[in-house]
Amino acid sequence: WYAAMSEVTRGQMRPQGRNVLEAIRKYLAQGAPDERLADGIRLGKEYAQILSEDGLTLPQATRGLFYFSDFVVNSILTWSELAQPRSSSEWANLLRQVNTFINTMLLSIIEYYEED
Repeated sequence: WYAAMSEVTRGQMRPQGRNVLEAIRKYLAQGAPDERLADGIRLGKEYAQILSEDGLTLPQATRGLFYFSDFVVNSILTWSELAQPRSSSEWANLLRQVNTFINTMLLSIIEYYEED
């Protein structure tokens, strides 16, 4: 998937990744309200549009999102090992919330490609 992207698209995806991280941060900071999932839908569509316009297929776009998702989840797991002790249920809840946001993005990407 990465090799299929043009250099221009790679440049567009860098700030897009930062936007996703910021949206996830806001979503978590506000207690993961369903209303904030609208950001995930919007960001998923933007992500899909950029990749689709560069000729990437849905499987390629999905692989890219999974790569990004793994980065986010692994960062949380590392943070859980280094941060002050919290209960395992708090960490589990945090991971569930992140997964909900990313899954919302994934569904938005799929819907974009189906409409395209």
